[in-house]
Amino acid sequence: MLCDSQVTLDQLSALLAKVSQLKEIDIQRCHLRKHPLEVLAPCRNIESMAFSHRNVLLSPEFDPNNAFSHWKRLKRLIITAYQDTGIGNSAQQFEQVINKSQLDLESLELCAPYWKTKTIAGLIMRNSNLKRLALKNCIFSEQGWTQVLPSLANLQSIALHNKYKRSLDDRLKTFRACPMVQHIELNGFLIYSQQLKTLAQDVAALSSLTLTNCSYTPDDLRHILDLCKGLVRLQVHELKGYGAIVTLFKEDPWACGKLQELVFSDIIWTAYETKSGFLLKEALETMWTGLRKLTQLRALTLRHVHRTDAIGLGIHWFGAPSSLEKLCLTGHGSWKKWDIAWIAEHLPRLDILEYDSKEMYTAQWSWLQKHRPDVQLNIAQC
Repeated sequence: MLCDSQVTLDQLSALLAKVSQLKEIDIQRCHLRKHPLEVLAPCRNIESMAFSHRNVLLSPEFDPNNAFSHWKRLKRLIITAYQDTGIGNSAQQFEQVINKSQLDLESLELCAPYWKTKTIAGLIMRNSNLKRLALKNCIFSEQGWTQVLPSLANLQSIALHNKYKRSLDDRLKTFRACPMVQHIELNGFLIYSQQLKTLAQDVAALSSLTLTNCSYTPDDLRHILDLCKGLVRLQVHELKGYGAIVTLFKEDPWACGKLQELVFSDIIWTAYETKSGFLLKEALETMWTGLRKLTQLRALTLRHVHRTDAIGLGIHWFGAPSSLEKLCLTGHGSWKKWDIAWIAEHLPRLDILEYDSKEMYTAQWSWLQKHRPDVQLNIAQC
């Protein structure tokens, strides 16, 4: 993958000339002096393509009415489209290219804040076999959603990102039109209990849910954990400290007892909670004790749990989950030697441990390598 790299047009062209059988490429946010479709044209076997478009016109010899005809096998397309800042009509030309495209995609991801609704709707409707759809910061009207609903029947995964928070009510009918959807990713939504109840009822096959930058109460989140019994994966960003932890973990086990992967990012403590060692300790004990009840958990990620060296991670309250294979822990201060020792002794199936390089000393890393050589130690991508 070359996304975010400093690769030049000459370097990329030379590389592509040597790999004509290439099936997958990602050149997002690479600053090239040539339209990405022209750059990738020599590689006719591409099945997965990701690129960014900014201020570049297609050359006259490249037919804009049939620009995607080079890739008969293309199934996955990711486009990040920026607003023009230099050449005034490059964005307009590229929208025309998209409007003329004849593709048979299974996966489509767009981050195109300045594309017209009709451009996005037309692209979706011409690809009625889509299994995955992601719209990130796109200005897509209700009329557009109404138009594309009949084309979403085969969707298995949908990701919707808003720049400004909107009510989930607007999208419930969208989910209702996708009876096969298993994964929902929401970013920038206002979510309430009744909406979650409707979501759980309408999307019976839901097995994976990601909530980022969404507004909801801990009670609302607990509500969906009890309603969506088939959840296998849950990712939640931002929990509000002691009250949220107690609400989620204090009472009966979650109804989604088959959960295999759990990701919590950013537990935000008040100044008082951080200063009070007792409250912090009680919350961590409640969390780990609650996690212990997820007997089928295979992957656990806790990012930025708490930021103090005054108390250890408290993982010994986790019990001995024999099923856990991957563990990612960051943002809890320096690792304590007893936490490292506990992990080595009590997680027999652990294959991967991810950590923040600023929080684990070389001596601790070496000790774990010596006593658990079967565990792969990775620096977490936070």
